[in-house]
Amino acid sequence: FRIMFAGTASNGSNANDAFARIDNIEVVGCREILQPTVEKVFQSTSAGLNQNRNLTFTISNPSSNVTLNNISFTDTMPSGLEVVSVSDGTCGLGTVTESPADTISVSGVTLLTGTTCTFTAVVRGTTVGLK
Repeated sequence: FRIMFAGTASNGSNANDAFARIDNIEVVGCREILQPTVEKVFQSTSAGLNQNRNLTFTISNPSSNVTLNNISFTDTMPSGLEVVSVSDGTCGLGTVTESPADTISVSGVTLLTGTTCTFTAVVRGTTVGLK
């Protein structure tokens, strides 16, 4: 794009030397920050009464030029499932908790540009039937 200045010459005339043009400007430093994505995959499509199943979460940073800090989210299990345990997996610096028994909370995760982290929760069926 072009920036053009116009004004009055120092001698008070409106001469051509009072104009300035700057062409081919490149703006740098503006970055597009994309939101992290979270994928949730159950080990099995069913969990019977008192049966444990693994539930894997993958958090991704799709940004090509920025580190994402303090990524946080909460996921509540469908009715009939409870969280038995969680591991922080490769999300090292973040905190992953299960409280109350049907909720997984993640906080403080940092992901470098284009990276992912995963953690696994063990969930248990607490009722008979579809969840």
